[in-house]
Amino acid sequence: MASSESRSNLDSLVYSNKEGDGPKLEVLDQLLVPHEKKYVPIPDVEAAWSVIRLMQIRGAPLIAIVACLGLAVDLSSNKNVKAELVELAADEIDINETMKYITQKIEYLK
Repeated sequence: MASSESRSNLDSLVYSNKEGDGPKLEVLDQLLVPHEKKYVPIPDVEAAWSVIRLMQIRGAPLIAIVACLGLAVDLSSNKNVKAELVELAADEIDINETMKYITQKIEYLK
């Protein structure tokens, strides 16, 4: 992913999913525009919720995209989430328990 300084335009978000690196998400902090151009990393659901709540991003489409991609990044790259999902699988919990876990993550974004 390119650093904030090397971007020539104002992309509202930058998402990459390079093989081996896992997904990465950054959003433009719209509170600082036009005076400063700073991208905020979104490593998990909590960070996605924070930028939405603090209005660092604006507009219904961008809010929905950041919520969805934030969840995707969290589920696929957060070590704590992975450990919890492995624990669910190890306990041979049915799909309902896994869906309940994911639903709790989604509910956090509301």
